[in-house]
Amino acid sequence: MKRFIFFIFTILFFFLIPKSSSAANFSLSSLKKEVDLNSFFQVEVNLNTKGEKINAMEAKLNFDPEKIQVISLDTANSIFSLFIQKDFDNEKGVITVIAGLPSPGFSGSGQAFTINLKAVKKGESEIDISSASKILNNDKNNNIFEKSSSLNFSINSYSKTEPQTNGAKSNRQLSNSNQYFLWLIILSNLLTFLLAMMLNMIIIKKIKKRKKDLE
Repeated sequence: MKRFIFFIFTILFFFLIPKSSSAANFSLSSLKKEVDLNSFFQVEVNLNTKGEKINAMEAKLNFDPEKIQVISLDTANSIFSLFIQKDFDNEKGVITVIAGLPSPGFSGSGQAFTINLKAVKKGESEIDISSASKILNNDKNNNIFEKSSSLNFSINSYSKTEPQTNGAKSNRQLSNSNQYFLWLIILSNLLTFLLAMMLNMIIIKKIKKRKKDLE
């Protein structure tokens, strides 16, 4: 009898209890993992529905406002067509984007939006997608967002490809070159002035001599 009850319970569990929806994810990507101080860079917020059709999202991201500042949010290449909210707070370090799209929705991988950023302080920094974010599917508007993710990067005080010492040297060389060019111009103008004076004196002498001959 117990075996029969267990068998019935197993059938009910697998066939009558509704199964959970497939999970969808946000991910962050950037062409730069190391950025220079006071430089600008971009971070893409991408979405993968993992086979589900979705019609809306609410993306919440956190960042360190002492290290980076948001300049703007770009949605030109987004899979979403309607944006209800596109906000960022550079004091609290929070980004919120709420967007949707009409039926039949979207299934697959694509870009949700792009964050344009500026590095304002040297050090290690991070952008992460909050667990409070949501990805809603078409059928029942269930939240199928699975887990949060993050992106780490380093902010350097200067460019590694062009150290400050080389930059200072090149500036000095440029300054010396400008001074040399300036002296050439001054000497050229001086020579031109002297030649003009000499020609003027020769002409005056010839005029005076001609006057004497006529007298």
